[in-house]
Amino acid sequence: MTELVVAICTYRRDSLANAIRSVDAQGPLRASRILIIDNDEAPTAKPMIDGLLTSIRTPLEYLHMPGRNIALARNAALEHSMGNRLAFLDDDETAAPDWLLELNTVLSRAFGAVMGPQIAVYPDTAPTWMTELSPHSHWPKSEDGIALTGHTANCLIDLSHPVMAEMRFDEALGRRGGSDSAYFAAARKKGVQLGYAPDAHVFEPVPAARMSRRWLLRRRWRVGEVLADISEANRASLILTAFAKTGWCVGAAALSVWSPARFHKALFRGAMHAGMAAGASGIRLGEYYREK
Repeated sequence: MTELVVAICTYRRDSLANAIRSVDAQGPLRASRILIIDNDEAPTAKPMIDGLLTSIRTPLEYLHMPGRNIALARNAALEHSMGNRLAFLDDDETAAPDWLLELNTVLSRAFGAVMGPQIAVYPDTAPTWMTELSPHSHWPKSEDGIALTGHTANCLIDLSHPVMAEMRFDEALGRRGGSDSAYFAAARKKGVQLGYAPDAHVFEPVPAARMSRRWLLRRRWRVGEVLADISEANRASLILTAFAKTGWCVGAAALSVWSPARFHKALFRGAMHAGMAAGASGIRLGEYYREK
């Protein structure tokens, strides 16, 4: 019988308990089991997991996968869920009560995987432009119900699908970031259609440390690096196009200083294109998962 497994890869986050409870509270469609993959060098999440065993209904499985390499942890989730339907949730997110139902309903329409939106939750102290723009949120690019990009912050994968059963996350990207984007881009290249479930919501509270313009600029730069990695365009052409778009965005930001939301939208988009140009040129900010 096919199981519906929820995997949460974790690294030293107390918010993991809330993520687990939100999966346990799912209804009307529930998970068969929750798989926790601890990516820390030591099994630091184990005491928390042991403490939750008597308070939740869903079977809870703990796996220690050291290495501080997120692709390694994601691959462990795949290996422990083969032949089943596997959902990924981040350890700093909580899922809406109908999250699994929404994902599974779309997946049943013959997709290899389904993506849902990741919605940022801001404190009252967040500036107005930030709550209006919501730059920490992530809505997969989609068209007519088809997702054109993918991520593991909110997804459901059919591991009985012949292509998805053979796919693995690139562990060379496991510390730099972008292994999930590359995974789903490779699946699409192999002919797999990705569905989009706009009502399958997960929520991510935004900590104070991530509410700075500098953090957001670095994040968008890294997104650009990932896009350069998965792009099939000619490197020289990609660099020139990205430089041109960076310049256009800088100009748009300068013309929008009267509107903080528009200014920051143009600024962050410019950072993404600059990251694409840099990534295509072999210039990197560093390893994201070493800095977390």
